[in-house]
Amino acid sequence: MLKQQPWPQLLSLMGESGERIMLDLLLDCAIFVPLKAGANNLCQISGEDYTSTIKMESLYSFKARKAPVRR
Repeated sequence: MLKQQPWPQLLSLMGESGERIMLDLLLDCAIFVPLKAGANNLCQISGEDYTSTIKMESLYSFKARKAPVRR
């Protein structure tokens, strides 16, 4: 998958530091690609497993967020 467009082109545009940038991107960032099956389905191809981070983030976001006041 990463040997197909646009990944090689992106790597060549980054110049000398491209390899290091690409490694950091793939290891530290979650990248998703659309799946052909179903509507709005995505597959994570890099980064930390999204399901392991969602619990912590949801705890913080729910505590910090207040429900909107309807009048």
